[in-house]
Amino acid sequence: MFSGMSSLRKEEKDAKPVELSEQQKKMQDYLKKYTGGGAEDAKKKKKRKRKVAPPGTISIVDEDAALPKAPSRADAEPDDAELDPLNAGEDAPAIANLDEFKFQMRRQEQAQKSMAAAGSPPAQKRDINKMSDGSKAGMIKGQELKHELQKKADMERRRFEALGEEQTGRAAETVYRDKHGRKVDKSHFEAERKGLSRDERRGERPEWAQGLAQQAQVAARREDAGRELSKQFIVTKEDRDLNDTQRRRTRWGDPMAHLVGRRGGEEDPAPVIAQDALGFFQSKGFRIPQEVPPHSWIKRKAVPPLNRYGIRPGRHWDGVDRSNGFEAKMFDMLAQRQHKQEQSYRDLVDDI
Repeated sequence: MFSGMSSLRKEEKDAKPVELSEQQKKMQDYLKKYTGGGAEDAKKKKKRKRKVAPPGTISIVDEDAALPKAPSRADAEPDDAELDPLNAGEDAPAIANLDEFKFQMRRQEQAQKSMAAAGSPPAQKRDINKMSDGSKAGMIKGQELKHELQKKADMERRRFEALGEEQTGRAAETVYRDKHGRKVDKSHFEAERKGLSRDERRGERPEWAQGLAQQAQVAARREDAGRELSKQFIVTKEDRDLNDTQRRRTRWGDPMAHLVGRRGGEEDPAPVIAQDALGFFQSKGFRIPQEVPPHSWIKRKAVPPLNRYGIRPGRHWDGVDRSNGFEAKMFDMLAQRQHKQEQSYRDLVDDI
């Protein structure tokens, strides 16, 4: 029979309690939180004193009310008396629409459960990078780019339509100015414009607007056109100009071409500047020799070397080639390339 005496030894009674480590304390707190039990959990929770509305108040619940906000931590576990309006005290406010109140309470509970299950607020949508003009940046689809351009054009059009007439210039009168930049009326502007001829408005063409050779060619074509106007439309074998042109033509492969001189006698080349324009240039201080010097290649009957541009030398060239031979090498290379192409084509045709 138990005599009421402790079975512990004296050393065990006098022993000090063992101090727990930090990890053991955390483990005990964790077990208390999730497993429950113990004297502390057995204590009844003290009910929170709710605010009592004045007697005789009526609470009206709107049927179209939005979802109530999530309750705070203090309201996370409401009392049963608060959730049940039937068991509330006499001083509790009266509920006008009981069914709607219950429905809102159920929605509130569902919202609390969904928030607890999520554990964190929903992830926000990441902002899309945009350029300074508001359009999307980076790799986008063609349809999106087309939509962005159309949207930007519509916004620009609406912004322009919203501006006033003074800013846009709509319905503004035309401003007329004279040649000095002064503002004039329309009648004065039209009168001044009709008073000037086309050549006067365009201005005089300067003498040096084109090269001397081009001026000579234009004059020669003008003379040829004047001669052709006086001729008959039909060209026969008795045409003197046609016969002279055919006689002067150089034919490739003619063995007697080097023995026959130029027909029709020696003719001096055309002057550098036409006689009608020579006086003008001399009045401006230009001294341009018109005669052919005795050392010229024209009088010595020297053959000028070919060049890639087909430009003949001037009348003052003495006929001595002082170049580095590049033009001759270039024509030699072109001739060899053409010969190889023709030879390869002949070999290909012979094999067939």
